[in-house]
Amino acid sequence: MNSSSCANDNDYQKQTQVIIVIICKLSLLFAFTLLSACSEPPSRHDQWANYLERLSTVLSQIPAEIVSVPPSPTWSSNKPESIATAPPSISLVEFWQLKPCALHQTIALRNSNLGKFQQPSQQLLYELTVIEQTPTCIAIIEAEHAELANQLAQLRTAKINTLPSTIYQATLNGPEWSRLHSNLQPQPTNISSGLAGLRQLGGLVERWSSGDYSPSRLHLEERFGQIYHSNAASYLFRYARQELAFYLSANQILLRQLNTGPLCFQPSPTRKARRFHGLVVNYFNTNIQQPGSETLQQWRQLNDALTRIETPLLPYLSIQQRRYIENRHALQGTLITAQRAHAKLISELLSQCGLAVNSA
Repeated sequence: MNSSSCANDNDYQKQTQVIIVIICKLSLLFAFTLLSACSEPPSRHDQWANYLERLSTVLSQIPAEIVSVPPSPTWSSNKPESIATAPPSISLVEFWQLKPCALHQTIALRNSNLGKFQQPSQQLLYELTVIEQTPTCIAIIEAEHAELANQLAQLRTAKINTLPSTIYQATLNGPEWSRLHSNLQPQPTNISSGLAGLRQLGGLVERWSSGDYSPSRLHLEERFGQIYHSNAASYLFRYARQELAFYLSANQILLRQLNTGPLCFQPSPTRKARRFHGLVVNYFNTNIQQPGSETLQQWRQLNDALTRIETPLLPYLSIQQRRYIENRHALQGTLITAQRAHAKLISELLSQCGLAVNSA
């Protein structure tokens, strides 16, 4: 009886130990799964650092120091200019003579307490609205009030002449532009939305410059809202500068290999050559080139959208703003050159061994 009891106890202890082991394994598996789910993907800096380290190791070259790219000038707004955008200088009687016109309500709102404190974008909308509504109003009142109609025609001409400066104050010199170029937020914020807003604003600026003055109030306010809540310019500028520094550093390693001697003395791949080929195909293409292509495409879209807005307004830019734009264009050109040089150096080294980037 005692022997049977002891045997049962041993079986129970063994079963308990098995259960404990299973529970421990399940707990470890759960913890590993949880950590894997919560872990962040490698940063762009880490991806490049890994590539440069492996490139140096595979080619037996001294690790490259990250090339220092000169800092870029910052975007700076000018002191807003005083533009002649006051409402028409007309008497109270003349103002009531505009009663049949939509322009009457526009001027009334401008003269209200709220209308006297307008943001540059709101001022632009007012100017566009007056320019658009004036011809219809002239047609309505000129038969009975010829002198007032002539005064409105002169007012419209004056506003058209100052419109480019008003557009500049509302766009390139406005608070939305300062926010767009702000370095306060290091992470990308509403990049796609900001780019969409810039593209559509560029279309509006071109339309106004060609003589179509329809203000599209809601459309314009939405565009400014998209731009204000995005840091597309500052983030993509920093990203492009970082990519340039890494590409230049990687090119130094490849150039050192070319200057040292051929990767292969015969068009037959060595072990070293196959390792280099594998690094390019399995790491550079997947972890460097492909992830960066989308962001660099956004960088090109940013340049195109900004240029579309800046070109009609160049006479109003400050020296610092012009320098910023020149630096942005130069960065784009230099980065493209560095990328092409990297691809060419890789192809040249692989061709020495009878290999190509797309070969097995």
